Amino acid sequence: MFFKSTKIFSESRAKIGVGNIVIPDLKNKYVIIVNGEVVEKGEDIENMLDRVRQEYPDEIPFVAKVPDERMLIL
Repeated sequence: MFFKSTKIFSESRAKIGVGNIVIPDLKNKYVIIVNGEVVEKGEDIENMLDRVRQEYPDEIPFVAKVPDERMLIL
């Protein structure tokens, strides 16, 4: 299961941002990935998850917050 999630995240990384390059409209926003595709993006994570769970009831969504350039991840 971990490998599958890791694979989905790495495949979707190019759609979100690569390395230190982040797509401007996603800075400090959440993205939800299902089956390697970004299916929701925005700031209201609870409503986003509700919509995704209704549309993909048998899938486990991967949620990530896209940082801006200033965020330091340790």
